[in-house]
Amino acid sequence: SDQKAGRSSRREVPQMRFKAELFDPEALISILASLEKVSNEITLVLEPENVHFRISRNSLSEENAFVQIPTEAMFDEYKIESKNNNIIGLAIRASNLIASIRTGKRSQRIVVKLSKKDRQPCLKIEVHTSSSIDPSIFI
Repeated sequence: SDQKAGRSSRREVPQMRFKAELFDPEALISILASLEKVSNEITLVLEPENVHFRISRNSLSEENAFVQIPTEAMFDEYKIESKNNNIIGLAIRASNLIASIRTGKRSQRIVVKLSKKDRQPCLKIEVHTSSSIDPSIFI
């Protein structure tokens, strides 16, 4: 009975999965660079049909920004799964994502995945070249 009590008191960890191949890195870099001028702190919201980039400021006098991109405009093999209606939100730094994507700009393939680092969800950028997979970059 102690085992049952222990299991019921544990917090259930939501399963989230995301993987997509980025086929237009230049367009994404351009969007992120524009948003970075407002704030380096961006909320990335991944949905089955769209990807959102949001900047929410603290006061009405500060700028807010919102960009919505249809997934098919920038990604191939887009797969997302979560217990939150297949919606995943992440806080990211625009500068880190820009640098990671620039690293793979001339590669054959850039794969963006949801991963865990130190038990926290993060984006993992895999850069595929003709000879091998370069080291992954965590955002």
